[in-house]
Amino acid sequence: MAKLAAVAVNDAAHSSHKESHDDYANIIVICGKWRVIVCKGNIQWIIQKGVLRRDGRAWQGMSYC
Repeated sequence: MAKLAAVAVNDAAHSSHKESHDDYANIIVICGKWRVIVCKGNIQWIIQKGVLRRDGRAWQGMSYC
């Protein structure tokens, strides 16, 4: 069983505002290749799946609530 990695506070000075970036500022939890973030407008949570690419990992939205 995978362990959850809760992300309490991200360093705003070193984080991205793009939801698909690995270092997005509003990450709630990471579990393996899945994570939950808060959207830019702070109105919904987005479930994302990590996809490896040549230039690193990108996150794709799979669902929202």
